[in-house]
Amino acid sequence: MEWNQNEVNELTRYTQQIQEQIKASAAALCIMKDNRIVHEWYNGYHHFHKGARTVDNSPQFNVYSTRSTYIGMAVAFAIYDGYISSLDTQLHRYLPDADPDKRLFALKLSDLI
Repeated sequence: MEWNQNEVNELTRYTQQIQEQIKASAAALCIMKDNRIVHEWYNGYHHFHKGARTVDNSPQFNVYSTRSTYIGMAVAFAIYDGYISSLDTQLHRYLPDADPDKRLFALKLSDLI
């Protein structure tokens, strides 16, 4: 794949537009090619209050929605590879020590995502 700076610029503009549309305090974009970072872009602040730190490549902060994305992708791969048959599968099937009298016993995989 050829490196195309115009496409990178367009993706950066799109990321900033989404940040503005959803009224996020910050946004970041990191593009990797051949196992190295070829583009980084950061915009905004850690929160909307006065004195908030600018977002750049050094601060660390929680990105809550990322957890759901990773869990969703892991489950999608498990379904694709045949380890899980359906999102409607009850969680206790994968937790043999779960107490059947507890709420956990009734949860489905879809409840985690």
